Amino acid sequence: ARVHVSSCAEKEEEEEEIEEKEFSAGVGSDGDHDVAINQEDMGVTLLAFSMNVLLGIQLFKGSKLSPVEEEGYLHLWRYIGFLLGIEDEHNPLRKGKRFAKAQLESIMMHILHPDHSSSQLCNHILKAMSTRVMPFHSRALILRTILGDTWSDRLQLPKRSDISTLDKVRVYVWWWWIGLYTKASSLPYLQHVITRMHTFAITLFLDTCPVLKYPLSHPPVLGRHDDVADGVCPGMANSEKKKKKKKKKK
Repeated sequence: ARVHVSSCAEKEEEEEEIEEKEFSAGVGSDGDHDVAINQEDMGVTLLAFSMNVLLGIQLFKGSKLSPVEEEGYLHLWRYIGFLLGIEDEHNPLRKGKRFAKAQLESIMMHILHPDHSSSQLCNHILKAMSTRVMPFHSRALILRTILGDTWSDRLQLPKRSDISTLDKVRVYVWWWWIGLYTKASSLPYLQHVITRMHTFAITLFLDTCPVLKYPLSHPPVLGRHDDVADGVCPGMANSEKKKKKKKKKK
């Protein structure tokens, strides 16, 4: 019995040490809110909705956004990352666009290794989204144009030579329309109209469609954002104070 009790005590100590190491690495729970299982996975997802969008706008528009627009957009997603549980020291958007782009390229180099299952998933999604107006081969050509031939070949997307002229015309018209719409969104008067249209559409979607809700690690701060840590994110200063107090207690 003594051996059994001592082995249980040792096991509990080992588990506590593992939990402490996992928490320091961004895994587990600190008592108030769950910490993301993998901060890097959360970070690259954040980059997909932030840096990739900026690169996409530049691709379709044919020109860059202003530095103020880029900074504001990335700052918004940095705050969203904070709300979702990404610690600011691991947030890929914490040092601006150049740093975020470098982080995206670095992460892609060691986590993106397409295999047969990746190819199957990619092609099945394109086929599932196919319509008469935009069939599979047209969508595959759009994706090949965005990804480039190297990544597209790894995902076994149809070659350009295997895509019909009609599908290429569809893509050209689609590309022209998206580019025109993107440029129109930058015009003084039209940008306000388009913004209101998008806001109305998003609001209508949220009001009428069932949306899965996930708990946030930090509740959004409503009203004036006077509590800002080094000009970073509302509410972050209080969060950092709580962490320091907990470390002192330990």
